[in-house]
Amino acid sequence: GRVADHGELDGGGFGDVEGGHKRLSICQAPRLAIFLANFILKELAMITVNVHEAKTNLSRLLAKVEAGEEVVIARSGTPVAQIVSVQKQGKREFGSMKGRIKLDDRFFDPLPEEELAAWEGN
Repeated sequence: GRVADHGELDGGGFGDVEGGHKRLSICQAPRLAIFLANFILKELAMITVNVHEAKTNLSRLLAKVEAGEEVVIARSGTPVAQIVSVQKQGKREFGSMKGRIKLDDRFFDPLPEEELAAWEGN
């Protein structure tokens, strides 16, 4: 998983530095608690596996992703890829853009030879 760096804590205004130690005021403690809770929950929902384990258990890992978990694939302990759920798209309806798009009459004109050649890969 990911480890919070000092910039996240310092930038968040969680406390003053005195003699190299953090000091939190009573009103800053709830913000820190929320930050830490969110960080821990995200880490618990993330699974890290090595490449061999990912190849062996791909179907199980995909089921976990479908259930909302994130999977990180690591090579020699270094994260290299992340599997996350794809947002489901709504059903497409033919003609749903009618009246929203207006094509110029030139749209139907033949393409110049140079552009046509580019589209055809020549």
